[in-house]
Amino acid sequence: MDEVTYLRNLRKLVLPHHENDWSFTEITTCRSLSTRSPFLQDLTIAYTQVSEAWSTTHFPHLTTLHIVGSHKPPSTFSFTMPIPTSPSNTGGPQDSRVQRFLEAHPTLKCLTFFPTLQRFVHPTGFLPNIEVVRSSPFYVASLLDDPAMRLTRRWKTLGGLVLDSCTMQSLEQLAATLEHQSLKELVIEKCEDVYFLRRISAMFPSIKVLDIVQFGLSQNYGPVGVLNHDSVIIPF
Repeated sequence: MDEVTYLRNLRKLVLPHHENDWSFTEITTCRSLSTRSPFLQDLTIAYTQVSEAWSTTHFPHLTTLHIVGSHKPPSTFSFTMPIPTSPSNTGGPQDSRVQRFLEAHPTLKCLTFFPTLQRFVHPTGFLPNIEVVRSSPFYVASLLDDPAMRLTRRWKTLGGLVLDSCTMQSLEQLAATLEHQSLKELVIEKCEDVYFLRRISAMFPSIKVLDIVQFGLSQNYGPVGVLNHDSVIIPF
C-alpha cells in the first residue's frame, strides 16, 4: 500500500477497514502521503487507524473527513444534563488524536466523527468553515453554540441533535441570521417536546430532509424518541 503515497493527483482516499495491511501508524508513511498527495480533499479512515502519527499529518486542502468504525454512543442523553462549557481532554486516546488533527485543519467543511466519550467537546472558534457535521449530541450542540462562530456558520447538515430548550435557543439564534436558509438537513436523535418540531418547520423552511432517529412517545408522554430504534426520514 505504500504505492498510494505516490499518487500525486489523489483527491479522495477511502480506507475504512482496520484489517488493511497498510495504516497511518508510521510517521514516515503519513508524511509521505501528505507530501506526495498535497491536494487530498476527502479522507475516510477507520477509527482504529487514528494514531499519533496520523494526528500530526497535515493536508492543506482537506475539506471532508469521515472517521468510521467507532461505536456510536447509546442514546442515554438526559435533558437535564448540562452541555460542558470548556474543552474536554478526558476521552480515549483516539478522541484526543482526532481533536488535534481537526484543530490543524480549519479547511474542513464536512465531518463524521462519533467520539467514544459523549461529553467530548471542542475549543472556541473550532472548525470555522464546517457546514456538515454528523456526530454525538454534545459534540454537535457545542459546535452549534460556539459563541465565536454562532452567527457566521453556513450550516447545511446538522446530524445528531437532541431537541431540548437549550438547543432550541441556539437554533432560534441561527434562524435569526442571514445564513439560516443554507440548512437543508436535520438529524434529530431525540426531542423533548413535539411542539419543537413545529417550531423547526417555521424557523427553517429551507430544510428538505428531517431524520428522526428514534420517533414516538412513551406511555407517560415523555420525550419523543424513546419507543424504537428505527429511523424515520421525512422529506420536507
